[in-house]
Amino acid sequence: MPSIIAPISALLLSVAFLMVGHGMQMTIVPIRAEIELFSSTSIGVITSFFYVGFVGGTLLGPFLIVRAGHARAFAAMISISSAAALAHPLLPDTIAWSLARGATGFCIACNYLIIESWLNERATNLTRGLVMSAYTIVVYASIMVGQFSIAWFDISGFEAFVVSSIALSIAVVPVAMTRSAQPAPIAVVRFRPMRLYKTSPAAIVSVIIDGFAVGALVSLLPLYASRIGMDSNLIPFFAGSLMLGGLLLQYPLGRLSDKVDRRYMLIVGSLGTVATSLFIALSGISNPFVLIGLVVLLGSLIQPLYAIAAAHAYDYGASDEMVETAAGILLAYGLGSIFGPFVSSVAMDHFGPNALFIVVAVVLVFMIGFLVMRVLQRDTLPNAEKADYDLAASAPIGGVIPPDLYEGANDYILVPDEYTAANSDLKKTLKDRE
Repeated sequence: MPSIIAPISALLLSVAFLMVGHGMQMTIVPIRAEIELFSSTSIGVITSFFYVGFVGGTLLGPFLIVRAGHARAFAAMISISSAAALAHPLLPDTIAWSLARGATGFCIACNYLIIESWLNERATNLTRGLVMSAYTIVVYASIMVGQFSIAWFDISGFEAFVVSSIALSIAVVPVAMTRSAQPAPIAVVRFRPMRLYKTSPAAIVSVIIDGFAVGALVSLLPLYASRIGMDSNLIPFFAGSLMLGGLLLQYPLGRLSDKVDRRYMLIVGSLGTVATSLFIALSGISNPFVLIGLVVLLGSLIQPLYAIAAAHAYDYGASDEMVETAAGILLAYGLGSIFGPFVSSVAMDHFGPNALFIVVAVVLVFMIGFLVMRVLQRDTLPNAEKADYDLAASAPIGGVIPPDLYEGANDYILVPDEYTAANSDLKKTLKDRE
């Protein structure tokens, strides 16, 4: 294992610093917005813009990387996200913060694409699973470290944003100093959403709703904790506990779904999420340590839903459509994440902080109903025909990581040599580079 990880250690170190800086902002922004007296709806708009930028980066990032190259594009995205972090305390305004979060989301998505393509280039068919799983674990763990570290800062000051900016800036150093050759430019996927939906409607609906719910929780848990009067030193641990729960059961539940109908796993996980959310909202519990434990449980139930839904989509996808499928489900997740924070924040403005968990429960009830309908309409896929669960391919953290890289041709996936024949804008871009 050390011989496999050592060649990519510089890239993983970059990922760690990048995600620490990103994780810090996930907690800083809503808490500081509350201090600045932004309304819940304004905070929802600000956090939703991160996902708007993320979706934009997922769609446009490959073109940017073709034009600038991996290393230069990575450095540019780091510079923009670092500057955006510092802009928050200087410009305490809803529009300015929304633009800053949108820029950050765009940069994070592009950097995911760059790092993942680099890792895929360095991995072989025998080591790809280990390499990408190590990467996924580093991402989750580093985000948690970033969130937890906020407990040591005064959020009303400037320091937390500065440290986040420093972490982001340091992330460029290992990549800039690596002696590895740059990988081939990233392929551009032509999306066919209706085809993907017809292939696996249960997967697409599930990832949209899961994106809605997880986006709302990740964005607004710090605001919820602040509104109920939780000690400010405990809020970062409360917010980060959602990620901790997801990391604990992501792989075990995914592997279990290899043995049973994945839709049953989605239904059970959703039922558990609904029950836990309603308990938090209606029980009146105020003990912060009990609430942290409940959010760990909530994270362990809701975070793996994307992974299981993605695996379900891979089960029904053709081998030459894996990249297209992976890109499509990530886009669907991102679109759901855009609306989750906004809708939930409006509900919190009108009905109080517990409305966050009520909204999550309501959308998961719709998901359960749809899944039950699909179970009645479509027979269970035999285990022998399932694609093996892959942690990295089923984590909603980055670019396109299909479980199996298909070597054949697909008219809906363009590699750089085909750009000139298929897209006049890209043809001009490549001419400009020459």
